Amino acid sequence: MIFNAGGHMGLLVHKGYKREEQHALGSKFLISNGYFGYRGTLDEGDSSDFVALNLNGLFDGETIKESVNAYNPLYTLIIADGINLNPKSFRPKVHEISLDTGSGVFRRRSDFEYSDVEISIKSERFLDQTDKNLMYCKYIFKSDSEIDIEINMGIDDLIWNVAENHLIDRS
Repeated sequence: MIFNAGGHMGLLVHKGYKREEQHALGSKFLISNGYFGYRGTLDEGDSSDFVALNLNGLFDGETIKESVNAYNPLYTLIIADGINLNPKSFRPKVHEISLDTGSGVFRRRSDFEYSDVEISIKSERFLDQTDKNLMYCKYIFKSDSEIDIEINMGIDDLIWNVAENHLIDRS
């Protein structure tokens, strides 16, 4: 991780992927705008990867009061030639996440290689600081060869919560 000299806003960087680091990295690379926060997790992550869209100031819980997490609206997964391009299941040649602490932009880059194919995935996201109901995500993939591709995008309704599920029907 790198900060500019003098403790000014800078760039946080983490290179490589280790499953056991994902919980801590999600907290270190969290982005927020005061209305909601989004953990610094990967696009293809699910609740088992500690993905969370946290609704600041909304609390629930019968045993422990904790802030509520909502459904993940930014889920994106690529399957190329039948291979799930998720660092959790297919080790990338290069993997890096970063957070520009000045602009609040979270970025990710993963380069995968199999057979004679190289695929690069880049994404970035940020939360609007003016219209606090908005979040933005850009997702780009590039292949150096012709491939069969399947893109899965949508809202992941499996929610990670620390203590208990909050968005459930209690009637």
